Amino acid sequence: MKYKYNNHSWRNTISQSLGIQEGNMLLVLHRYAQSSPEKYYNTEAFNDYYVFLKENLHTQRNNLLHFIKDRAEGFNISYKTLEAINRKNIHECIVKDKDAVFIDEHINYNYLQLLEGSLLIHIQLATYIMLNIQGKKTDNLDLFTCIEKLSKTVFPYLNKVYDNNIRNGIGHGKIIYKETKAHYIDKKENQTSIYYYQFIRKFDLLVDIINGFSLAYIKFYIIDLKSLGVELPRHLFFEEIRLSSTFDNWNISTVIHQQILNKKQLVVNIESKCKTQKELENNIVKTAIQAGKLASKKFDILHIHITHNKFPGFINFDIDILNDINQEKFDSHKDISKAITNSLEMYLAGFNQIMPPSMNPNIFISDTTKYKIIDNSEFVNKLKFKDINQHVNATNKYMIVETKYVYDEQNDSKDIMESLIKSSLENLRNHSIKKSNELTKQHNYKYLNVKYLNIWVYKHDKRGRNLNSNGIKPNLICKISYNSSNEIRNINLLDSKVEYFNEAIINWNYYWRNPEAYDIMFPE
Repeated sequence: MKYKYNNHSWRNTISQSLGIQEGNMLLVLHRYAQSSPEKYYNTEAFNDYYVFLKENLHTQRNNLLHFIKDRAEGFNISYKTLEAINRKNIHECIVKDKDAVFIDEHINYNYLQLLEGSLLIHIQLATYIMLNIQGKKTDNLDLFTCIEKLSKTVFPYLNKVYDNNIRNGIGHGKIIYKETKAHYIDKKENQTSIYYYQFIRKFDLLVDIINGFSLAYIKFYIIDLKSLGVELPRHLFFEEIRLSSTFDNWNISTVIHQQILNKKQLVVNIESKCKTQKELENNIVKTAIQAGKLASKKFDILHIHITHNKFPGFINFDIDILNDINQEKFDSHKDISKAITNSLEMYLAGFNQIMPPSMNPNIFISDTTKYKIIDNSEFVNKLKFKDINQHVNATNKYMIVETKYVYDEQNDSKDIMESLIKSSLENLRNHSIKKSNELTKQHNYKYLNVKYLNIWVYKHDKRGRNLNSNGIKPNLICKISYNSSNEIRNINLLDSKVEYFNEAIINWNYYWRNPEAYDIMFPE
């Protein structure tokens, strides 16, 4: 069985963009190549922080290593907080300009958590080093002080994402919501008024900067800190275990550490949907071997807790014995049983003759998840599929579909891009209809013919809400329309060059070819 994240596409991306050799990669890096919002990380923040860490490892080695080791828990909390917010379903969604509820429920609290829980440790490290270089005291490293000092020197873009009145208004002041903006007021009645769309942009940029800082620290760990005996932040270590042992029908929900008497115990909690006992046995063996390798010399006991059909059980392994097993001559559970120290149910040997009903393969339930995510990693030539939206017309007679694609090769000239898009029209049309049919089938909708299709092609991949609200920004290359409805009127893009090509109507965005004209017409 292949590991779920053990593929080469993201590894090639990371290797090319970060210069990390495949043998040194951590599985969590796949998110910075494939997942939203991590893949939108701010490259300027990544480069600046990585250079800062590398330079000061040579010039401020003792101070740098002292801070990192002394504040290990701070880095752990930083990554845990960031991942919790990265996993929230708020980064691609479209937000209306008057949606005060979205700001109140999803932006305010998470903005504060990002500042205090995730960003702070990174800027404290930078400020601590900077003050040591200047020969100044390092006892005041609060959020405001760190940002004030760093925004004037190495990280000027921090000013764009931090507002003291907004932070204090959320934390211990008050917020007044208006139709399209909010007023953030601190205890001293200092006030910042900001439109909702502006705050979302500030929030998105903050997420991207912190993801840039976090990625820079991971690279710094892989290339430099690991060889110096510095531990990987605990949350990232747990994520490596989770990702390396996640298989089909086998999901690691949580990984935690416990101290049981004088033993350090690594606890791995698993939700199983295995179809047979053999599959269950194999997954236990693979998880034990993978987790045992990663936990070597850090933990004494590996505690695997499995819930299958609401039937709980656990197995404890001695990690030293587990790692002493000769894996070249490994014979599944017969050898691994030597490392078992305790178990509630003998998953590996106790079900051979009489199997409890919940473990009986004849009554194993299948995955009843109704909806699945549409695969958005497909390509049409150099055009990467991004998203799809479906609507039906007012009389429920036909489907209206919008799809989005991103041009994946940034080095092509505009003429080459235009030519490739035109040569791909039929394939784009067929692929869009195919994705629409997939969505219809998965949601169990009534099948309707697609009579109005808009295909949007963009130059750079961005959050869904940024693409939707892009309008005629230079990132939009063109809009391709197929209209056989005889009811819906085609609306052309402002200032676009309209071209009729076979059955398609192509609106080439004027501002894609002339981005400076956009800046003049729509200044920030």
